[in-house]
Amino acid sequence: GAHWRGADAALLDADFTVNAAGQRYQALRAEWWTNTAGVSDGAGEVAYDGFFGDYTITLDDGVNPPETFDIAMPTGSDNPVYELTLGTGTPADIFPPTPDPATWASVPAAVGDDAISMTATTASDSNPVEYYFANLDDPSHDSGWQASALYIDSGLAASTTYNYTVTARDTSIAQNTTAASVVAGAATAADDGNLVTNGGFEYGNTAEWVSLIGGALEAQQSMVRSGAFAGKISARSQPYDGFLQDITEHGVNGATYQCSGWMRLDNAASAPIGMTMRVNDNNGDSYFGLHWTTGTNSGWTQLSGPFTLNYAGTLNALQVYFEGPDPGINYFLDDVVCTTDAPPMPDMYVGDIAMSYRSRGPNNNGVADVLVLDENGAPLAGATVSGNWSGVVSGSVSGVTGGNGRVSLSSAKSRSSGSFTFTVDNINASGYNYNPALNVETSDTVVVP
Repeated sequence: GAHWRGADAALLDADFTVNAAGQRYQALRAEWWTNTAGVSDGAGEVAYDGFFGDYTITLDDGVNPPETFDIAMPTGSDNPVYELTLGTGTPADIFPPTPDPATWASVPAAVGDDAISMTATTASDSNPVEYYFANLDDPSHDSGWQASALYIDSGLAASTTYNYTVTARDTSIAQNTTAASVVAGAATAADDGNLVTNGGFEYGNTAEWVSLIGGALEAQQSMVRSGAFAGKISARSQPYDGFLQDITEHGVNGATYQCSGWMRLDNAASAPIGMTMRVNDNNGDSYFGLHWTTGTNSGWTQLSGPFTLNYAGTLNALQVYFEGPDPGINYFLDDVVCTTDAPPMPDMYVGDIAMSYRSRGPNNNGVADVLVLDENGAPLAGATVSGNWSGVVSGSVSGVTGGNGRVSLSSAKSRSSGSFTFTVDNINASGYNYNPALNVETSDTVVVP
């Protein structure tokens, strides 16, 4: 990732995955952090070795409610002694948030053909609360612990049922956790043929959208055409800056596309607005205006137009974007749709993940051998498999399948034993559609003893 001291100083990759330097930093934190417990002796004392710094200590005599005490061990102090008295500390948080078990404020509900939205009941606790939404049918879509009680699970397969539970925990040292909610599920809608992902911004964010040259994007609810959200761009520095989405994976030479979207100005009475298709091939960039008109801040204006794709050599980019107003004019965008008359691309999926590990001296690393198959069950060469490692190590990795449809993906090295888990995030191959609903498995684990 980018860092003002240079790329080697960054702890995260561009996709916010912890890189090797970040993993070492985490290891140092684990080495330098003091996390210990003990029982007082006859003199009421507990001794421990620790680093200089700040500590939170919990006292529990088994009779009275536990209490916490914050102390500081200044640099240079020599065998300091701290006297802590029950009744003078802060009552320790030993109870999970309420309600316990967690409950649903809004049960899972489909958001189009590739996403499901759900909301947990806001939990109460003396400390801040986090929520974990578990996708019981595809754990790779679990939310992870998050502060928001809203979760929109995106990138799902169409016409597929997914079941969920939600759990809450507090952020105290104990991380007291509720029992899981009742299971609730929903089915995604049938494939609507829209090549644009999150075209109505109903994910509650701007996922899959980027700004052409750096405008600020957001999903907001104050001005929408339909649904609960619409996109907004501000801080535009050029007339051609605007919302852009890449649909290259759907590019078929000779195919005709029909695209539409709705724009509304924010801080200007009227201004030119347009929808444009960018094509990059062996001849470089070409731009095709699909529809231009005048937009206003008093209503939504639809842009709609056809486009026939004819590219030379290799198609490097096929992108639809919205532009037009002068710099400084913000606009809203909603309900973007692109369809094509091209036949559906054949599916591909994960046929197998064979897990193993390597031990060389004190170092261990996991190895995932991923098999990609086409919809006829034949091995598929030339497919780029992207995934992530979790457990003992973390990090993203990718590779291309060979003639046998397999690619071997290794984790970072670690001196620790335990679980090395690999999860497939995506597969890309020209002329194929990755359908995770067909996966024989999406994630697998090997345990290093």
